[in-house]
Amino acid sequence: GSFTCAGESCAAPIDVSNAMVQPCKEGQTIDSGSHCTPDCQEGYTASEASLSCLGGKLSPASFACRPDSCKAPLGGTISHSATSGSCAEGVEIGHKGSCTTQCQAGYVASATSLSCFAGKLDPPSFSCVGAQCEAVPRPNISFTEKGPTCKEGRWIDSGGICTPTCQEGFVASVPSLSCELGVLSPVIYECMQSPCQPPDSSAIANVAAAGPCSKGGLVPHAGECQTQCAPDFTPSVPSLKCSKGVLDPPTFTCAALPCAAPTSVFRLDALNPCAEGHTIESGKVCTPKCEEGFAPSVAEMKCVNGVLSPKELSCEPLSCHAAPSSSIANVAAAGVCAEGEVIQHGGACTAQCL
Repeated sequence: GSFTCAGESCAAPIDVSNAMVQPCKEGQTIDSGSHCTPDCQEGYTASEASLSCLGGKLSPASFACRPDSCKAPLGGTISHSATSGSCAEGVEIGHKGSCTTQCQAGYVASATSLSCFAGKLDPPSFSCVGAQCEAVPRPNISFTEKGPTCKEGRWIDSGGICTPTCQEGFVASVPSLSCELGVLSPVIYECMQSPCQPPDSSAIANVAAAGPCSKGGLVPHAGECQTQCAPDFTPSVPSLKCSKGVLDPPTFTCAALPCAAPTSVFRLDALNPCAEGHTIESGKVCTPKCEEGFAPSVAEMKCVNGVLSPKELSCEPLSCHAAPSSSIANVAAAGVCAEGEVIQHGGACTAQCL
């Protein structure tokens, strides 16, 4: 018989941090003349490409599993990332280092930084979104409501709008401000004293067809609504004053035009042409009054929307009545006057005796 002398095998390294349970891909025992290929956990890389076994000894004797660095997210995969790169630190981030995220002007990163540990970023990436706009600071605007100057809050998303707030009695100079990439447009607004809405035409009978106010539209603060009615009607007040969005008085009525008492009628009583006065309300009547010795040609004149009817009036002289026969001794039996009991104006009484 005979024998051979074989080189002593090598045991795989032990207690290698972050190595796989079996640190050599070839197994726990490495034949002499062969090599050990180090095997590290994910995120770690071996310090040696291989260890050679010769006569029971590995060379080098062991290896270390070193944590991998991280690659910065590719800028092309992140819309609106900075042209200089997605991370301020460059394209490679060391283990336990941080990537300070970068976006183009007007955009902000969804995460301010990404942490690197053993080849992996946390979070793995980020996005660049349009920057929010901050509501206009309160000291820059007078007469705003308490709280944010935008109804939507202090911060407005890019692409959104800010609805301005003002105290009661004031109105914003613009209906809204738009936010685009961190910039409000317009950048500010003012709270102006509110104009007034004109009265509701449908609630005013006989209002003018053109509307209740002669100038139409909104009534400016400190301005006036000059009231107007349909033809033959007159407003109860000549104007409504606007103050901080409120009209005073708030509305008016349209009444039919009154009538002026008749004038320029011969022998009409100048002081009291109508028993009812110098102005007659529509629907009422004027009872004409003439000077003593004269009588009106009509008993009454009715006022309808500023017009008296009938239109014609005259004061006619009164006729005379003969004295009673009983008051004159020896008067004729036929009566005091030959012309009868009534003597017309301009006529004469021919006296009669027994």
